[in-house]
Amino acid sequence: MPDYFLILTLTLLATIIVGFQRIVMGPSPTDCMLAVLFFGSTGVGLLILLTIGLTDSRLIDVALVFALLSAIVGATYVRLGWLGNIDRKELGDE
Repeated sequence: MPDYFLILTLTLLATIIVGFQRIVMGPSPTDCMLAVLFFGSTGVGLLILLTIGLTDSRLIDVALVFALLSAIVGATYVRLGWLGNIDRKELGDE
């Protein structure tokens, strides 16, 4: 694995750690949801970098599944908010 792929992979891992911190400390469900979506997109980027660096094409399939799940989770959260199933006090919109 070339050094620049390793540096990029470690940088993405560091951002995932920051995202986990935001999930734990998030004052509202919206902050936590944005952190989860960020984690999904960063995970996809991480898997694509590993695919290129390790020349293992099976990881692309895992990255595509992560991208699909991230999109479904985001759409579900927006749908629940649109229908009013998420409490407005929890969202901070009083």
